[in-house]
Amino acid sequence: MWADFFITVGTMCGLTALLAVITLIAEATVGDYGEVEIRVNEKRSFRATGGRPLLATLKEEGIFIPSACGGRGSCGLCKVQVESGAGEPVSTELPWLNAAERTRKVRLGCQVRVKRPLAIRIPDELLSVRQYRSEVTSIRDLTYDIKEVRLRLLDPR
Repeated sequence: MWADFFITVGTMCGLTALLAVITLIAEATVGDYGEVEIRVNEKRSFRATGGRPLLATLKEEGIFIPSACGGRGSCGLCKVQVESGAGEPVSTELPWLNAAERTRKVRLGCQVRVKRPLAIRIPDELLSVRQYRSEVTSIRDLTYDIKEVRLRLLDPR
């Protein structure tokens, strides 16, 4: 009985590993989309490597889109309006998009793959977000699940 169990588990692990290798090979060959142009708010455009999530691509370009889950599609915060180039929403996005957002072509940035030229619209205030270096000067418990964190800016001063 135990032998059958370990054979079954070993077979499933082997098949999972084989599928992972096939997926990696397919992404490296079939999923090579080359360089893709992304236009933001009809004001700015840049070229990016195709095949990656839009959220990660924007982050590399210094454009901040809020995301509490880190791009795993579980928070619904990284909404961007995709005017062209993204196709229809995938099933993982649908719980986070209401009918009006679907009509306006709002998508979750973490679920959109950059495969062809994209035209997107994001709020102008997100384009002015900048990264700063700081150090934590104090942490104080306000409640059991809320903390006050004080920071001192290092760069810029």
